[in-house]
Amino acid sequence: MARYSAGRYVYSESSLLSLPRRFFEYLGGVTLARQSINSLQPRAVALVKGDVVEIGGFNNYFKERYGGRWLNLDRLPAEGIVDIVGDAERLSDLIPAGTLGGVFCVSVIEHTKDPAKLIDEIHHALRPGGIAFISSPWLFESHMEPQDYLRFSKHQLEILFSRFEVVSIDYTNSYFGLIAHIMQYHTSLRYLLGWLFFLLDLGMPNDPRWATQITCTLRKKKAH
Repeated sequence: MARYSAGRYVYSESSLLSLPRRFFEYLGGVTLARQSINSLQPRAVALVKGDVVEIGGFNNYFKERYGGRWLNLDRLPAEGIVDIVGDAERLSDLIPAGTLGGVFCVSVIEHTKDPAKLIDEIHHALRPGGIAFISSPWLFESHMEPQDYLRFSKHQLEILFSRFEVVSIDYTNSYFGLIAHIMQYHTSLRYLLGWLFFLLDLGMPNDPRWATQITCTLRKKKAH
């Protein structure tokens, strides 16, 4: 079985380099979902002005590159990585209201028991005009069990994010990409046929019905 890899973040890249990189990343165990996140997250970072909290932040990549202050928040301590130990559903106990320029939350809300509360807390912590980058799986296998509780359709996300201005939404893949993802989990299938469905997916429009991941870049509305 495959061990998924985190891949690498992409700031800018020509189309000639993108295809071979993504192809070999796929064979190396980087999911289409992670490839998409790695492309979209740096773009969202570029929109942020001010301090950032990343919920569930697992490395110091952006902390070392971001011009402002980048803090990783997690429920469990990790020396040198986690700056704030606490529950994101009680973010208002940890961060003053309206002070953050950005909140990043990648593949976390499916592990929360009250996602609506988490979204409210993110909205509360952001300053007007602040950026929320929230990504969650849709047609993706169960993971980090037993703390894997929910999946969110695009319609449910629209309700959860109704207080925000939507900057962009990415649905990751088409039907062929879903097949490629399923085959990626089994190493033999990934090398025998998965790569073909991966290439077929590149020529198709992304489709929310079959997306393995939905990623939203949001902006807190400014008061009128």
